[in-house]
Amino acid sequence: MAGALRDLYIDDRTWQTRHLVTDAFGEQASPARLVNPARVGIHWEGVEPHPFIAMLQSEADQLPVASSARPVCKQYAMRGQDGGSPSRLVGQQNNDPHLRSCLAMRGYAVQASGELVGQVADFIIDPLSFIIESIVIDTETSGAHHLMTVPTSMITTVSFATQTLRLQTSVPSVPDNGVPLLSRAA
Repeated sequence: MAGALRDLYIDDRTWQTRHLVTDAFGEQASPARLVNPARVGIHWEGVEPHPFIAMLQSEADQLPVASSARPVCKQYAMRGQDGGSPSRLVGQQNNDPHLRSCLAMRGYAVQASGELVGQVADFIIDPLSFIIESIVIDTETSGAHHLMTVPTSMITTVSFATQTLRLQTSVPSVPDNGVPLLSRAA
């Protein structure tokens, strides 16, 4: 094992993973690297997929560094450093208004029909295509946390400025019997 997955950079229009961000490869300390999802293989242990990247150290050294792609959250961080606006930064090389960091989007508020319904807790990813199929929303009712999945096709807007994800329609509430689609202990 030479590295570990740190983040996914995705396109917020198609929900396709553009880059896997990995920790350093090899024994020497090196910056995080970007891996094309096409380079990832899947090893199945029963029903559990385990992604892996098989490459030589020399190949890993040639991977682009993570800082060569700037998701929106890093574009805003740059704006804070130089006082510029995100729209000015978008025109610069390596900036894309649709490139998102999954790590940064965890915890975003989720709104439906103008109301807060919860926050982004996780993502459900197709292990073969690396498309994010659904988001997992953590809702809290009466002190209990419930997890609900919503397909990405219901997402209309992702905003770093307000750290909000908006859905096109309302989401179902926790059923009257108190049993949500998914749940976890508070």
